[in-house]
Amino acid sequence: MKKYIFILLAIFFTACSASKQYYKPEDFIKLNSSSYKKEKEDKSLKNYKLVNQSDDYKIYCDIKGNLKLFKNNEEILDYDFNSLIVSASLKDNILALLSANNDIYVFDLDNEEFIYTQSNALATGVIKNNVQPIFMNNIIIFATLDGKLALIDYENKQNLKNISVGNLDFFNNIIYLDAKDDEVIAASSSKLLVLSQIASAKYNIKEKLLSIKYVLSDFNNIFVATSDGSIIKYDMSLQQISTAKEKYANYVAFIQNENKYLYLAEYLGYVIKYDENLEKIKVFKLNNAGKVKSQVFFDSKDSIIFNLKRYILK
Repeated sequence: MKKYIFILLAIFFTACSASKQYYKPEDFIKLNSSSYKKEKEDKSLKNYKLVNQSDDYKIYCDIKGNLKLFKNNEEILDYDFNSLIVSASLKDNILALLSANNDIYVFDLDNEEFIYTQSNALATGVIKNNVQPIFMNNIIIFATLDGKLALIDYENKQNLKNISVGNLDFFNNIIYLDAKDDEVIAASSSKLLVLSQIASAKYNIKEKLLSIKYVLSDFNNIFVATSDGSIIKYDMSLQQISTAKEKYANYVAFIQNENKYLYLAEYLGYVIKYDENLEKIKVFKLNNAGKVKSQVFFDSKDSIIFNLKRYILK
């Protein structure tokens, strides 16, 4: 009997492994890597993680919740928040923070005191993503780890509203957030939302249910890379304009450059280039890249870092 069970298990696992499909483009252009050196880390920050940065500030936090804020390379805050900070943004003297426990903090740098705090439900599984709080006049929009947008009026110290984006039991957090004027675009791994007149009591909302990997937008069009290898272009009303698909593609990074070209990095070391109408222009093969082993990111509009190697895209 044990013999037959073993045979059945062997057939099952063989079938599972055989069913795994990978992206294999027929035509591609090979790209060789150029030199890449990681920025040297400050030894005093070796146990800290970079949470957010802009042209004039950098925010670091360690696993215990010790946060350091540098403005124009000068340390202006060293504070213990008692929990790892996973996202943070700064406007003037106001620091907006979200902790790994899903707690919201609004912190006044001038007085080193909290002007607003809010506890939220703990998240069950989180898709790693760096979605930062956004300032909109006197409102801060937080993307909480349990899949909600929390709109905090920090001048009047009150929560204006919570808007659900995620609709799953697990890995429900928001993976994309952007705002312009009174419009907000947000996405979880399962839903895309466009909200207008966001600060009013009667805000407008449009939504699409999708299996989402990445989102990009210029507030004229929205591009969505999905889990099945599709790229979909929507207008701001979420009407589909065009679509394309790369069979079995597993996307690991997405960017649009200044010339409106879209670049999608794929798990096996390919980069697919589209124009803004989703017409495929070319596919690059990153020589000696292999499968993804470390963080993949575009460090400029035409350069990608893949497994600690730089490739200049053409």
